[in-house]
Amino acid sequence: MTGTIYVDDLLSGEDSIEAAQEKVCQIDQMFSAGGFTLQKWISNVQFIFSPIPDERRLNNEKIFRDQSMLKALGLKWSPSSDKFLLCFNEEVAPSLRDTKRSVLSFIAKLFDPLGWLAPVVVLANIFLQLLWTANLQWDDTLPENRASRWQTLTKEFRTPIEFAVPRWLGTTGTSQVELHGFSDASQAALAAAVHVRVTDARNFGRTSVLIAKAKVAPLKRVTIARLELSAARPSFSCSSLCAYVRALDSRERLSISGQIPPSP
Repeated sequence: MTGTIYVDDLLSGEDSIEAAQEKVCQIDQMFSAGGFTLQKWISNVQFIFSPIPDERRLNNEKIFRDQSMLKALGLKWSPSSDKFLLCFNEEVAPSLRDTKRSVLSFIAKLFDPLGWLAPVVVLANIFLQLLWTANLQWDDTLPENRASRWQTLTKEFRTPIEFAVPRWLGTTGTSQVELHGFSDASQAALAAAVHVRVTDARNFGRTSVLIAKAKVAPLKRVTIARLELSAARPSFSCSSLCAYVRALDSRERLSISGQIPPSP
């Protein structure tokens, strides 16, 4: 259970409904024995919490009927579709005056803990780096050329678009799981990503982006080859992301591969 508890939330799962129901009973009994009564039970399967009293469950029927969104560790999750949804336009409002402070405030609202939106978020971070090189004060109005570029960038964020990411990766007790890590760099940014490939008993493969990370390149200009080496360093690269994912899943069937693009 130590790997499924996050502050006051508990997230877990099983390969079958029967196993999940058994786990629900065990978890409830264990916490009740310690004087902790778990509340707000919810699942992507409506009847899985039949042993739990109604007053301790969320209204599954209403949530599924209305296709409501819930928060799971800060991410929006739809139990009916069992997908995470990332939305920008609901949380990002235009500022009255574009300053370095408002730009930083905007970027701070882009919550993306797993790096699924790294290709987009890193563009905002690159722009913030440009403002630092311009020696602007926090409340100075952005120059016209910078303000125009910023408005073009933020317009993309305010477009009512939702990104849906399936929660389930397709893993079962018999599936073969492989992690494939990639890293790359340019003069503007460095990035690393981990893809997971799940092969079931029928030899059917399914690949998904699992986690990614990106950051702006240092202001001091260096060669692309050195930046690519920086992207491959254990302190940043896909190797550290793979190690993190592997620590979450100690199964022996988990294998790791990586690719670092050759220097031009």
